[in-house]
Formats: sequence, structure tokens, C-alpha cells
Amino acid sequence: MHRLLAEIACTLLLALMIASIYARQVSITSLMVSEIDVSLVRFVTRSRLFNVVFKVSEVWRVVEVYEKLFNETLSFKLLPALNLTLAPTPEGVRVYVRGWSGLVVPFVNISVSRIRGCELLEYGEGVAELGYVDLRMDYDSSDIYVIFACIERLYTFSLLAPENLVRHWYEWEGGLVRNESRVERVFLLVPHYRAPIEANFTVVEGALDVEEEPGTVAYLLGVEGGWVLVPRLPVPYNPPISKPRELFKYLICDLEGVGYALVVEVGG
Repeated sequence: MHRLLAEIACTLLLALMIASIYARQVSITSLMVSEIDVSLVRFVTRSRLFNVVFKVSEVWRVVEVYEKLFNETLSFKLLPALNLTLAPTPEGVRVYVRGWSGLVVPFVNISVSRIRGCELLEYGEGVAELGYVDLRMDYDSSDIYVIFACIERLYTFSLLAPENLVRHWYEWEGGLVRNESRVERVFLLVPHYRAPIEANFTVVEGALDVEEEPGTVAYLLGVEGGWVLVPRLPVPYNPPISKPRELFKYLICDLEGVGYALVVEVGG
């Protein structure tokens, strides 16, 4: 009888301990939730950042919502899923692969296309086993470099181009390219292809309706005086505003069936 009562008492004590721990956890969680910036909740709701897969227009809408309503109360960044940087070496170039926390990401398949105008000058590929890979390729700051990174089925990319070649002419609401100069030819940049691909286009009310290939991230436009680069996505989007990070998440931008991983960071 005494043994039975002792077992019952131990069971009740254990139940009380579990209840107290649960109550403490609930109180801590409630406190954390209460401290979350109301602006962050509103931003996530209005921009639908709770989703995982986004269309091109939906990615642009996230940026639009931030710029119109929350640029004074929150900080916001939209970046490739991996921090991909390129540096010249005596033998060629070195591509560094890091997470945005600074951690090394091992065993990433890397390819780099070096482009001038609409022509592929060089192409290199390798595996960044310990956070970097060396490629035998010349470096010229006036050229365009397309870095493509792949880990299993996760794809991401980075476009490196001189500022004087970049034009922000993409009209995301209609999926058109506004041409402020006469355009003679259009090529597509698709990271998982080695070279730019020439595309057909039609002129619609002063803008270009381009027939994209799956995975198109930018356009090369042949205009008077040379070639310009028009990004299709607002990446990287990295204003100088910095606030304590409240949200960090990955999303997939679906480009006609090819998904590229991006990362969103919001501070409040």
C-alpha cells in the first residue's frame, strides 16, 4: 500500500513538474511574441512572405510593399541563397562560397561564364569542396560574370556586371522590358546554360515582350553604342539600412519551372 501511494505521489509530482515547465515555456513564448515588432507582422502579411514559392511578379511585389510602407520602420534584404564572390588570382579566378552567416558551405558545384557583349569568352566549372574553387579564367572588371551554384536540387546564382552596363528596365507587372533605346537584338542569361541565348521579341506599346527560356534571370539588349544588361529579378536588394534581424528565411523564385533559391532578411 505504501509503495502504491509512493508511486502515485511520484507520478503526480512528475505531472506537476511537466506542467510547470510547460507553463514557463508558454509564458516565455508569449513574451517573445509580444516583443515582435508589429511592423514585421504587417509586412510579412502584406507581402505574403509566409509563402515558400514565389513567381517573378510576387518577388517584385515584396520589394514594392517594403519600399512603399515599411522602409522607415524595417530593414530588408533580398539576396542569393549563398554568398558567391569572385576574386582574381595569378592563375585565374577564385569563387568563394559562404552562407550569409559567414559559414563555409562545402561541396557546391560551381560554374562561371565570362561574357562580353553577347558573346561567351570563357567558361569554367568545378566543385567548391572547402568553401572555394579555383578556375582558369581571365578576370576583367568590364566583363559580365554569371556564377551558378548547385547543391543537389538547390540552385542559386549571382550576376557580376559593371554598373555602367546595368539598366533597370524590367516592368514586372506586365513582364515586359522597357526599351529606352532602339533594341536590335535580345539575348537571355540563363545560369545553367554556358552561353547567352538569342531570343525572339515583339514590341508592345513601346516595350519588349521577350520569349524567355526557363530559368532566365536577365536580358542582354543590343542597343546603339553596345550592349546593356537588364536584370529580371531585384537581386541583390541590399539597402544601407541595418537593424537587428528579426526574420531570416529562404524562398524559391520559380522562373518558368526552374526554381532559384533566394534569402530574405528583415530587421526591426
